This record gives sequence, structure tokens and C-alpha cells, in this order.
Amino acid sequence: MNELQKVQFDMLCWFVKICNELNLTYYLVCGSALGAEKYQGYIPWDDDLDVALPRKDYEVFLNKAQSLLPEYLFLQNHRTEKNYPFMFSKLRNSNTTYVETGSSNLNINHGIYIDVFPLDGYPKQKELQIKLEKEKKKYQLAYLSCLKTKQSWKVNLFLAFERLRGVNKRINKYVDDFEKLIIQY
Repeated sequence: MNELQKVQFDMLCWFVKICNELNLTYYLVCGSALGAEKYQGYIPWDDDLDVALPRKDYEVFLNKAQSLLPEYLFLQNHRTEKNYPFMFSKLRNSNTTYVETGSSNLNINHGIYIDVFPLDGYPKQKELQIKLEKEKKKYQLAYLSCLKTKQSWKVNLFLAFERLRGVNKRINKYVDDFEKLIIQY
């Protein structure tokens, strides 16, 4: 393991400890699950860890984890930092710095992190799925308006318009509304 991965692994150990203490269901997901299976650890070129909890357990984790974590670990989400533009959380090591290019302009904690995702349901009816996916795109464009990203000229034009409308300054409300939309399933 490199130094970054050692810091993340320490955070993962705290995450697991707290989930076990609170009797929460959790999973290693995305590239982290693939790395664990295929490489018995990290994917060699991967630079993050991804975990997820069912929504009910995710909410318990959000409500109780910060008080159980050591002082140097910070549970970051749109509820704990108003400029944080995502619907999922990050567990951050505040004694470190790891600035991602896309969020370098945001006034948020930039410590080394692991991603903590909620697992939500999905509508069974096709028409509700289509409606949900359209709504999700609107919210995803809202949070993209906060980030430094390389997009097509059409998307960049739209994002510039969104910034002019002040969407990036009200991102917390957009994330709140997005979460309300997602959790109904």
C-alpha cells in the first residue's frame, strides 16, 4: 500500500468499527469491491475507497458517526458543509490535504477521503424510471455548475448559464431536493 492508501485504510477501519458498533449493513462497492476481489486490495491505479449503506443505515451513520469518530476525521456532506455539492458523503482526514481538481475552487474540507454512498431504491414502473432519470440529470447539471470540469462546449455553455442563474450559490437546496426525490423509492 502507498501512503494515500494507508490513510484511507485507517479511515475504512474506523468506518467498519462504527458500522459494527451501530449494527449497520455496509458494503465495499465500485472499484474498491473489484480491487478486493481481483487484487486482494486496491486496484493498483485506484486512488479512492468506496463504501455504501442501505439508506436507513446510511441515515443512522450520518446521525451518529461523527460523535464516534476521532477528532481528525470529518463526515462531510451537504448537511455538514453548505458548499459541498454532492448527495453522498465523504469521510475526510482533516490532518491531510488531497485537493481534487474538480472541487479545488470549493471552500470545503479537502482532506484525504473515502466515499460513503447511500443505497436507495428505484421505481418499478417504466414511466417513473424515465421521469426519475430526467430529474436526476437536472440535479447532476446543478452540481456540475459548482465544479471545474472539462465538458463539451454545449454543456459548458449550459453550466455557464446555470452559474449566471446562481445555481452554484444555492447548491445546498438543490442537493436537498435531489435527496428528497431519490429517497422516495
